[in-house]
Amino acid sequence: MKLLIITPYLPYPQDEGGKIRIYNLMRVLHLCGASIDFLSLIYDESELKNVEAVKKICSSVNVALHKPPPRNRSFISRLNRALTSPPDLMTKRFNSELMKITDDILKKNKYDVILIEQLYAAQYITGRGYKNVVLSEHNVESEIFSRYAHTKNISSDIQISRWGLRNNIEVLKLKHHEKKVWREINNILVVSERDRKFINNAVGGLNLDIIPNGVDLSDFNSSFKIDNSFERDIFGGYENDFKLVFTGSFTHFPNTDAVLYFYHNIFLRLKHLIPNIRFFVVGKNPYPDLIKLSSDDRVIVTNYVDDVRPYICKSDAFIVPLRIGGGSRLKILQAMGMSKCIVSTSIGAEGIDCENNKNILLADSDNDFINTLIDLSKNRDKADKIGKAAADLALEKYDWKSIGRKLFDYLENIKNNVFNN
Repeated sequence: MKLLIITPYLPYPQDEGGKIRIYNLMRVLHLCGASIDFLSLIYDESELKNVEAVKKICSSVNVALHKPPPRNRSFISRLNRALTSPPDLMTKRFNSELMKITDDILKKNKYDVILIEQLYAAQYITGRGYKNVVLSEHNVESEIFSRYAHTKNISSDIQISRWGLRNNIEVLKLKHHEKKVWREINNILVVSERDRKFINNAVGGLNLDIIPNGVDLSDFNSSFKIDNSFERDIFGGYENDFKLVFTGSFTHFPNTDAVLYFYHNIFLRLKHLIPNIRFFVVGKNPYPDLIKLSSDDRVIVTNYVDDVRPYICKSDAFIVPLRIGGGSRLKILQAMGMSKCIVSTSIGAEGIDCENNKNILLADSDNDFINTLIDLSKNRDKADKIGKAAADLALEKYDWKSIGRKLFDYLENIKNNVFNN
C-alpha cells in the first residue's frame, strides 16, 4: 500500500501527545508493509536534525519551514479577520511552500490513500477532488476552543481574545469549517467513542471509525528501572515524600491551565494536610505563570526532559486535573502502562475505557481531589491495586501494535473501496 501522510508538525521527538500518536502509528504502518511519503511543516530550522528519525520509517520526507504571518493589529483588520477569514487555527498553519510541495508530489505519484493528520492539515487537500482521503481527528477543535474560551481563571500567559464575542465568533467559524471538511473528506478517524458520537451528531452519513490512542508497552511498563546516578540527582532527598507528577507539553494550553488550577485550588490546601507532599511539573515550554511556581519549595518545574519515564516511575500519584479536553490523553496511557495510580478529572479521562475506583480514580471537584490524594498518601496498597488494574487495561486495549494493525486494515479497506460498495 502506498500512502501519502500530511501532518501540521514533525512527529519527532516524541515530546507531545500528537507527535507520539502520529509517529507510533506510522511506525506500525511501516512494519505492516506500507510505503509512506511524508509531508510536514516545521517551525524552526533546528528541527531539520529530527527529519532523519522520520526517514527511517518513510520512503520520502519533505518539510516546509513555517513562520506564522505577522498580523495587522488595527481594529479594522481584526474585525475583518473575525468576520470574513477562515478560522485562526487554519490560517496560522497555512504555508504556500507546503501547498506547492503537495501539488508537486501528487502530480508525480499515485497513492492508494492520502492520510491527513488533524484538521489543520486538511487545507492542503480539500477542494481539489482527490479520492481515498482520510482525516484523522485527534480531537474536535471547536469543542476544545469553546471549552478553552469559557474556562474561568485561565492563565494570563495564554493567548486568547479578551473579547467574549470574538471567541464566540471563532467557535462558530470552527464548527462551520469542520462540518465542511468532514462532509468533503467523508472518511473520518477519531480516538474515542465520545468523539465519534459528537461528529456523527454534527454531520450524519460519514464513514466514521475509531483508532484509539495507545502506548508503547515495551517502553512504558512496570519493569522500568532508573539509573542510580539519575535517581540521586533528581530525587535525592525526596525518597520519603508523597510525590505527585503531571506530564505534558505546555505548548498545549489545556496543560498549563490544568497545572495552574491544581496548584492554586488544590495543592496549596494539600500542603497543610500532607506535610511531605511534593509536586513535579514535567514538560517543555512552561509559561511564566508556571515557572513562578518553582518559588514554592514543594514544587519542581522541570522544563523539557529527554525521558518522562523516571518521573512517572517515581510518582506516588499521577495527576491529570484537566478542565479543558477532547480526544484522549496519551499521558494517562503511559502512566497506566507503568502501573501507576492515576487521579484525573472526568474530562482528563475522556476517551479511555477506564472505570472509576477500579483502574483510575476520578475527581471532579477541589474537595474530591484533596480527599482522594489524602487517602492515597495513607493507603499505598490502594494505589498499587489501582495501578496494577490500570496496567492490565493498557495491555488489553491500548498497545500501539494492535492499534496500528487496525489502522492498516482500515486503510486497506479504503484502498479497496470497501466502504463504497
